[in-house]
Amino acid sequence: MKKPIIIHLLGSDEVLKTQSFLLKRAITKRHRTKGDSSMKVVEIHCPDYSMPTGTRIKDYIEKNNSAERLTPNDFYLAVVRNQIQVQKEKLVKTGLINESDLIIVSIYNPASQAYSLTKGVSKQELLNMTAGELFEPDLCILLDKPAMPILEHGHPTEDDSEYKEAKKVRLAQKELAMIFQWEIIDALDEVERVHDHVFRLVSSQLESLMVPA
Repeated sequence: MKKPIIIHLLGSDEVLKTQSFLLKRAITKRHRTKGDSSMKVVEIHCPDYSMPTGTRIKDYIEKNNSAERLTPNDFYLAVVRNQIQVQKEKLVKTGLINESDLIIVSIYNPASQAYSLTKGVSKQELLNMTAGELFEPDLCILLDKPAMPILEHGHPTEDDSEYKEAKKVRLAQKELAMIFQWEIIDALDEVERVHDHVFRLVSSQLESLMVPA
């Protein structure tokens, strides 16, 4: 099967919403300026809670009392299945599989892989769960931003379990970035500077694939 150009942006919700929007706008504007309308630029977010697997993932992340007690393996498998459903429903069925199409996939909480890693799921298991079923990304960019502690009266709380968990996940994200050779950008920088960095990386990738940036 043919596949489009896949760009994965990984990071926290607020960073991804901004950077995926800016990237889509910049690439679209560049191609319109050049009179090239052949490339479709589509922005997709995962997990997609509207999909059948979305409720399980959302309940688990939000620690809903009615949520299933998923193991780390089950949780990551649900995330993978969600991405497969998104790929099938929003790419394949709508015909967005041409080599000239650009798909920007914003993956909220790369927590899915990183969280599972911190809970004992092996790197090999992570690879096995996705092997052959998902389009391989052409470029992965981790928008790295330190976790921030919850403050009380201007000081970090003594027992901030979510903050401690977020720090572990961030370290796991950076470990995965080294293993899978993701690009890493400091997302603490100014929004426009982060965008410029992302845009340069994507433009370079498009040029390497012989697609005008």
